Amino acid sequence: MNAFDVWVRPLGKSCRVRVSGTTNAEWLLKRLGESFAVDNADPCREKQESDICTFEVPCKLPRSRNRLEKALASMPEVRLRMRPE
Repeated sequence: MNAFDVWVRPLGKSCRVRVSGTTNAEWLLKRLGESFAVDNADPCREKQESDICTFEVPCKLPRSRNRLEKALASMPEVRLRMRPE
């Protein structure tokens, strides 16, 4: 699998995760479910004009967001980005 871009944006009690590619987003949700116990993420939503998929993950505490970002950064397939290009 080729590396793909992922962005995380805190939204209060959740984090919005943006992923390049629907297939990549589905793969990532599965991996996060295995390693980060993400089983209640909002469904993936695609933007019509691009190949970007977004979903939200509960992150009630700053520590939760840090754990999510560390989990993403540890995956060789993920290029964690600070902001969308």
